[in-house]
Amino acid sequence: MIDWGLMALCIVTMLLGFFELYRTFRFYKWDKKAKEMPTAPYVIYFGTFFSGVLIVVSAMFMMGNTSLTLPKIFYIILGIILVVVAVSMYRRGHQMAKKLGKDDSNIAVWQTYLISTVILITGLINFLR
Repeated sequence: MIDWGLMALCIVTMLLGFFELYRTFRFYKWDKKAKEMPTAPYVIYFGTFFSGVLIVVSAMFMMGNTSLTLPKIFYIILGIILVVVAVSMYRRGHQMAKKLGKDDSNIAVWQTYLISTVILITGLINFLR
C-alpha cells in the first residue's frame, strides 16, 4: 500500500532541493562576476550539499529504502571537499587583504580566516575519521 502523504512530502522535499540547487547556481554566477562575498565558496558548497541531501534522501524514501548508513569513502570525500573549500576561502581572504587601504578595517578578513580555519579543521577530521 502506498502512503500518499509521505509520497507528497517526498516530492515537495525533492522540489525544494532542486530549487535550492537552482538558487545556488544563480549565486555562483553572480559571485563569479562580483567577488564581493569572502565566504562565497562555503555558501556555494553548503547550498550544493544541502540540495543534494534533500534530493537524495527524498528519492531514497520514495524508493522505500530507509537505511542511511554511510560508508567510510563518503567521509573521505567530504573531508577533501571541505579542505578545498577552506583553501579557496583563504585565497579569497588574501585577495581582500591585498585590496585594503591604510584606514580600512580588517575585521572581515579576520572573520574569513577564522571561518576557513574551522572548515579546514572539520575537513581534516572528516578525512581522518
